[in-house]
Amino acid sequence: MSIKKTSILTLACLVLLFPAIAPAQIDLVAPPDGAAVSSPPTFEWTTGDYDFFVFYSIFNYTGFGYHPILLGWYPITSLEIPTDWWDMVAVDIPSVWLVLGYDIDTSTFGVAPFRTFTKVESDMSEIPGGCYSMGADSPDCNLIDECPVHTVCITAFEMDRYEVTNSEYAECVAAGSCTAPQHTRSSTRLYYYGQTAYDNYPVLYVNWQQAVDYCAWEGKRLPTEGEWEYAARGGLSGATYPWGNSISGSDANYLNSGDPEDNDTNEVGSYPANGYGLYDVAGNVYEWVYDLYDNLYYNYSPRDDPTGPATGDSRVQRGGSWGHSTGNQRVANRHYRLPVSVANDVGFRCAR
Repeated sequence: MSIKKTSILTLACLVLLFPAIAPAQIDLVAPPDGAAVSSPPTFEWTTGDYDFFVFYSIFNYTGFGYHPILLGWYPITSLEIPTDWWDMVAVDIPSVWLVLGYDIDTSTFGVAPFRTFTKVESDMSEIPGGCYSMGADSPDCNLIDECPVHTVCITAFEMDRYEVTNSEYAECVAAGSCTAPQHTRSSTRLYYYGQTAYDNYPVLYVNWQQAVDYCAWEGKRLPTEGEWEYAARGGLSGATYPWGNSISGSDANYLNSGDPEDNDTNEVGSYPANGYGLYDVAGNVYEWVYDLYDNLYYNYSPRDDPTGPATGDSRVQRGGSWGHSTGNQRVANRHYRLPVSVANDVGFRCAR
């Protein structure tokens, strides 16, 4: 662009106001170009003169090209961008020129390089706090450990989107903070853990304490049973499964479901997520949770953030598995094992 033709008087005034203005240096200091980010970054830059305003243009990549989403002039050095994909270009311009309304030749001023950022999916979902009806009614309450339905209120927390995988667990073992699974096979595969082909499959044959140790290494913990069911429901009230009231082989990996890897584990995230962005909360593998097990616990469970009974021999497992039929995939279904036990259909995920 070039300066518009104007009166000699106005030009003279401009020269007097801004004789030989040098461009301010713009340096985008954060995030670095090409950074992988899981949440909107805050752009930070430095300028050489605070009489200069930064003209910025933020672009959002929609799959059909880059489109400007924010344009403006601000005398600031940082800007948080609430979008999913982020790119930025900035130009430092003398503020008085903007006030006077002149078009300017931006090539004479400091220009920040175009920055590109890669969005990476966070490994955890934010679960909002709230109350829900925990458990399920059955005729004559035959499934006594799921009864009675009772109100539970959960404080907001985060939960792993996926079950912990072989490769993730192996990193903890390599760091010396976890012990290896007790077996390296799966139901139909002689070689499973430690095999590249199954890196993104759920880790098996880990007991409750091994799950606790891994989560601690990650700065996390096992979810409570109340948290697990609340998150697994995905915001649906009273639904039988995490996605609704019916189930088919297109929903989850369960016994004889028709899954391509039927009657064994499959890669985590192979089926659609629930309303909170959690994968495989029904099927694939059962998941250790924090609580001790008592079949009568729902009769005296506290309303707010229950953490399970004070005593007991077994720990709760949730979520059903590839080795069980549709009834065990119900979101209210409770399962339990001794904490020292391991199995080829049991894994875990962490919370925080």
